[in-house]
Amino acid sequence: MDMRELYGGFAAALKDLKLWVMNVVPVDVHDTLPVIYERGSFGIFHDWCESFNTYPRTYDLLHDDHLFSTLRKRLEPNFILLKLSFFLVRTFWRRSVST
Repeated sequence: MDMRELYGGFAAALKDLKLWVMNVVPVDVHDTLPVIYERGSFGIFHDWCESFNTYPRTYDLLHDDHLFSTLRKRLEPNFILLKLSFFLVRTFWRRSVST
C-alpha cells in the first residue's frame, strides 16, 4: 500500500514484479486518480484520520512519503502506527523470543 500517493510512482517502479499496489490519495491534495488510472493502477481517496475498511493483515508493505508530517497537526503519530499495524501481515511484527 502506498499511503500518500500522488501520481502512482511507487506502483510504476514496481510494475515488473508480480505484486499489486493500493494507491491511496489523501483527500487534502488535488485529484490525481486519473493519472494513476492511466498508468494501469488503481487507487482510492482516503482521509487517514478516518477508518480504512480492509481485511486485517492484508498488506505486506506500507510505503509512506511525508504522511506523518502532514497528519501531525490532526493526529498523534502513535495512533497512526497503531492503526497501521492492523493492516500488516503478522510476520513483519513477529518478535524473536530468546530462551
